[in-house]
Amino acid sequence: MLLSLLLILMICYPKNEGLAQTKPIKQGDAAPYDGILFSIDEGNKLRFKLLDLDFYIKQNESLNKSLDLSMNKSDLIEQKNKILVDQNINLAKSLNDQRGMSTFEHIMWFGLGSLVTVGIAYGVRQAIK
Repeated sequence: MLLSLLLILMICYPKNEGLAQTKPIKQGDAAPYDGILFSIDEGNKLRFKLLDLDFYIKQNESLNKSLDLSMNKSDLIEQKNKILVDQNINLAKSLNDQRGMSTFEHIMWFGLGSLVTVGIAYGVRQAIK
C-alpha cells in the first residue's frame, strides 16, 4: 500500500516539482493543470503516510548499514581467529622441531649411556675381587 502511494506521488509530482505547483482551488473551480485532485483531509493523510514511509525507508537503510557493519566485524573476527590459530599451529610445530633431538644428540646420549654402563660394570668387577 505504501509503495502504491509512493508511485502515485511520483507520477503526480515528478522530481518534487509538483509540490511547488500546488494551488488551492474551491469546489467547482477548473483545475489549472492535469493531475490528481485530493481533498485537504485525504492530502494530509497521504502526506503523513509518506512521512511515515520516509521514516521507515531511512530506518531500513540505517538497519541495513548496521547489519553490514556487524557482518564486516564478524568477518574480521573470523579472520583474526584463523590467523591466531594458524600462528599457534606454526609455533607448536616450531617448538616441537626445536625440542626434538638431532641424530648427533641421539648418538651422544647412547655413547654416554654405554660409557656409564661399562664404568658401572668395571666398578662392580673391581669391588668383587
